[in-house]
Amino acid sequence: QSIQSNQETPKYSQQEMREAISYYNKLGEFEKSLVLAKEYVSQHHEDMEGWIHRGYAYMGTGNCTEASADFYHASVNKWV
Repeated sequence: QSIQSNQETPKYSQQEMREAISYYNKLGEFEKSLVLAKEYVSQHHEDMEGWIHRGYAYMGTGNCTEASADFYHASVNKWV
């Protein structure tokens, strides 16, 4: 079955997204976590917890450069 193009993507609250990202990171499902974390940070760039979670996901996928950048961003922007 194909998905209709006019079907909306499910909307999740900020808290639900953050919990899902953390959950996937804890499971070691870093690719899934990274997809959500990228979207989360783009929507909630002021939430430093999102940057940290995205950093963990990048680290888990072996992208240490991006992980370091996210951790640095979170450390110098303490807007939590």
